[in-house]
Amino acid sequence: MTALDQIKNNLRAFVKSYYTAQLLRGFILFLALGSLFLFLVLGFEYFLWLGSKVRLGFLISILLVEFYLLYRFIIVPLIYLFQLKNGLTDKQAANSIGKHFPEIDDRLSNLLDLEANDEQSELLVASIHQRAEELKPFNFSKAIDFSKSFSYAKWIAIPLFIFSVIYFFGDIRSFFQSYQRVINYDLAYAKPAPFNFVLLNDDLLALQNESTLISVETIGDLQPEAIAINLAGEEYLMKNNNGVFQYEIKSPKESFTFYFSANGFTSNSYNFEVIKTPTILDFILELSYPKYTHKKKETLSGVGSATVLEGTKVSWKVATADTDCLLFKGADTIQYFMSSAAGMFSLSKAVYNSLKYSISTSNKNVSDFENLEYSFEVIKDEFPKITVIERKDSLVHNKAYYSGNLSDDYGVSSLKLYYYNILSPDSIMSLELLKPNSPVSSFYYTFPSGVNIVSDNSYAYYFQVSDNDQVNGSKHSKSQTFTATILGDNQLKNKELESQQTIISSLDKTVEKLKNQTKAMEELSGSQKEKSILSFNDKSKLNSLLQKQELQENQMQKFSKQLKDNLNKANRDDGLNKLLQERLERQELQAKKNKELIESLKKVADKINKEDLSKRLDDLAKNQKSGQRNLEQLLELTKRYYVTEAASQLSKDFNELSRKEMALAKSKLNDIPSKADQEKINELFRSASNKLEELKKDNNNLKKPISLGIEKSDTDSLNKDLNKISEQLDKEANGQKSSSSSAKQKSAAEKIKELSEALSESSSTSGGSNVTEDAEVLRQILDNLIIFTFKQEAMIDDLSDKENAFANTSKVILKQQELKTLFAHVDDSLFALSLRVPEISETINREVTELYYNLDNVVENLSESRIYQSVSYQKYVLNSGNILSDLLANILDNMQESMKSGKGEGSGEDFQLPDIIKGQSDLNKKMGQAGQGKDSTKGESGSSGKNGQEGQQGSQGKNGTSGKQGKGGKDGESGSSGSNGKESNGGTSGSGEGDSNGDGEGNGQSYGKGNGKGGAMGNGNTGLSEDALKEIYEIYKEQELLKNKLEQQLSNMINKEDRSLGQKLIRQMNDFQNSLLENGVARSTIDKATIIQYELIKLEGAAMKQGEKKERESNTNSNSFTNPVLTQPAIFDNYKNQNEILNRQALPLRQNYQNRIKEYFNTND
Repeated sequence: MTALDQIKNNLRAFVKSYYTAQLLRGFILFLALGSLFLFLVLGFEYFLWLGSKVRLGFLISILLVEFYLLYRFIIVPLIYLFQLKNGLTDKQAANSIGKHFPEIDDRLSNLLDLEANDEQSELLVASIHQRAEELKPFNFSKAIDFSKSFSYAKWIAIPLFIFSVIYFFGDIRSFFQSYQRVINYDLAYAKPAPFNFVLLNDDLLALQNESTLISVETIGDLQPEAIAINLAGEEYLMKNNNGVFQYEIKSPKESFTFYFSANGFTSNSYNFEVIKTPTILDFILELSYPKYTHKKKETLSGVGSATVLEGTKVSWKVATADTDCLLFKGADTIQYFMSSAAGMFSLSKAVYNSLKYSISTSNKNVSDFENLEYSFEVIKDEFPKITVIERKDSLVHNKAYYSGNLSDDYGVSSLKLYYYNILSPDSIMSLELLKPNSPVSSFYYTFPSGVNIVSDNSYAYYFQVSDNDQVNGSKHSKSQTFTATILGDNQLKNKELESQQTIISSLDKTVEKLKNQTKAMEELSGSQKEKSILSFNDKSKLNSLLQKQELQENQMQKFSKQLKDNLNKANRDDGLNKLLQERLERQELQAKKNKELIESLKKVADKINKEDLSKRLDDLAKNQKSGQRNLEQLLELTKRYYVTEAASQLSKDFNELSRKEMALAKSKLNDIPSKADQEKINELFRSASNKLEELKKDNNNLKKPISLGIEKSDTDSLNKDLNKISEQLDKEANGQKSSSSSAKQKSAAEKIKELSEALSESSSTSGGSNVTEDAEVLRQILDNLIIFTFKQEAMIDDLSDKENAFANTSKVILKQQELKTLFAHVDDSLFALSLRVPEISETINREVTELYYNLDNVVENLSESRIYQSVSYQKYVLNSGNILSDLLANILDNMQESMKSGKGEGSGEDFQLPDIIKGQSDLNKKMGQAGQGKDSTKGESGSSGKNGQEGQQGSQGKNGTSGKQGKGGKDGESGSSGSNGKESNGGTSGSGEGDSNGDGEGNGQSYGKGNGKGGAMGNGNTGLSEDALKEIYEIYKEQELLKNKLEQQLSNMINKEDRSLGQKLIRQMNDFQNSLLENGVARSTIDKATIIQYELIKLEGAAMKQGEKKERESNTNSNSFTNPVLTQPAIFDNYKNQNEILNRQALPLRQNYQNRIKEYFNTND
């Protein structure tokens, strides 16, 4: 290495030492200046507790200053030191070295200049070499004085001094905490308080919606009186609990930060972490009930417990938050809910029994967080319920009526009748009655309709109801068991006869009471005529009498209906039976009219004047007399009918005994009849004989007994013969039947047969009478009645001479009394004949009563010398006599024609459907003519007759003379006996005011089938005249005849649809008849008749077969019903309990309310 190279190396070492000295000096300055600036900033923060923005400014300034010092004093020397940047040049270094070494001065600088010269010569090189050799011994690095750099270390003493002062005389920790505040400029720092906040909570962690209690206390020289907690910018005062301050944070949703403050000092901020919990937000139950309950699907929100029906499908739909898993826990099952969407879970399950269950939620943080317990109460489908009420009519045998109520939770599916013969209890048969398919139902049933039974047997039966339970299968409940004995023809007939006898006895007592009532009414009417004003006692007697009379009329109506129903069951077509039924129907109508009259009289008794009251009492008395006469006659006819029926039944009983005895007699010799068989026949014969004796007593009580043709000795002799036969059978010891016992049995059978024939003959002939004899008696009565009318007319002529009348009043009275006695004889004969000739009915009795009433008024007025009034009443007497004569003449003509033509059965069996249609058409026309009377002003005259001819008596009222008795036809339109016109000055008859509905001169009274055009057409039968009521009854009777004929045709119809239409027609006819009795010939009634006519025409093409079935002798067991009778029987018309079905119908209520309703009914039933 040359000296020049050494010089350069030495020069480079100088430069390195130069920058090293600068780096050392820079480091010392950096520490000193940086520390001073840091202490300055921290001093400001320590004393001033500056805000965040100022602290941010300090932080930035610290960073800038420290970076600058670092760059200026450390980084820059390092850059030059490591030659990252060109620093001192060799020239500059040589100058610095020359200054330091005087020996060198500028020699080194010159050397460098020479070396830099481009023109190199040997001389120059030698010069350079020489000079280099000269400078070679010098160490240039010694030109750098490192001690000068260390001299800057004194500046470090300043920050060290400050630090020492703070350390020894201040709070170094607090001072350097200001550095933390500057570094953490974004945090809020408070000036240290004279106390410290100490948080007592172990951890700041809680579950979502879980309340947390924050507790804090203070440590220091001073204690604050109150501490506040700051949450989300809001300040809340904490509760002081013996120096511990507490605050409850309720149901936190999210994590939050809080700090405490007191007396202007604040604590550090704290972070409270809230852990998300699995939460149920919404809870929905969908209840799908079994289909058979007919309950709609139900949705419950927010509840997990419910009362449900057995078999209900329950669907849970749960909305959750922060939930990963939902678990169903039952008594013995665990199921996971299905996750259907974000936060939605679902589960379905059928519930059959009550259960308790729980639902729990879980997520990654918490397991089984919410454990909610619920329960289902399951209502089992109960057994159906049935209550049955039995009713039996004492007058109706072989039938029992039932009314029942059925109920079930959700529906009754069927009602069946199970029945069996008591002798064969294992052979149970059934009949389905209903399929209601409703929760509550009622039913009616008439036993034994629809069932297959045999007469003379006893049966047990019960009703069974079934529900519609589809979960467990149909359940059944039974009613109590009922029993019934089905009587045979003979037994049933005997029962009916016993019922007839009971009714007759009651009716007999009623007649006696009616006589007393009539007598009391006459006495009251007579006493009130003698007084000008009725006293309180008189009014009380009147009211009491009217009440008794009303009760009597009710009983009459009841007995008449019972007896009519009983006669109707006989199902006989003989004339007496039908005539009795007609009389009883008229009796019912009359009783109804009397009842209405009594009710109207009761209402106005205290309001009307004396004359009007007297007239009404007289009318009531007349009605009672007429009713009493009709009732006596009807009672005698009924008794006679009963005797004939009883004789006919006894004839059958004896005939049956004869047959049985003959069967015993004809038995083979080795077939020995037991004594028990014979004794049984003997006992039956004794019973029949006793009945025969009772029948004889009833027959002898008749006013004209029937000849039965049997003596008591006959039955006694036969009884002895039968006993001897029994004794002989008992004595036969060898086991062989003797021929003598058989002969005696045959003889006894023949004698019993003779008894049967005798009774049969008496019963068949006793219903009628000797027509010739009766016609002769009627002719004599008619002759005497004509004599009476002529004498009465002569009396009128005598009284017309006023001078003689006043002079001979006493003689006239005696003569009138003689005429009254004469008519009494006529009346006695007429009443006796009416018991044999039923055609002498109410019309004649009414006229007889009217005639007696007017005769009494004639005598009364003559006694008071009221000649004009007596003449007027005599004309009424004469008019009634003429009417009676006309009526009796018509009856006599009919009897004479009957004797000529002979008795016949008629052509009822040949009565075909076209005849029924024609008859209905004629009836409708007749109703239309009757309806025209509503607007008529005058009643037309004319009597009833056979061929529709107008009566010839109608002129007597206007001309003032006695008219000729008119004859008319059965179908004549005019139906009165003639006009009771205005009183004629010179007339002898026909005067008086008319009292028909025609409001004209005619009185409208009728006695034929034609009723005149003056009939009423109104809304009821109240206040109708006798003629109007008779007209309504005639229409009713004709409709009944047509209905009976249609029923006969109905039994022979082959086509089921035709039979159904025919049955519908029968019901329409019944409805028409009821409407006729209630409303009269009203527009609605005419419309119903028109509909019947239309339906009959529709039925005209039906195929019928005549004569396929014989006419039934009785309806004992012939009323067999293919289908059960489920309509409401009349016996239940007044039964109103029905277990209040109205309101046990299923209401749209929740199940718990339905349970309460059910409990209420159970406790109140």
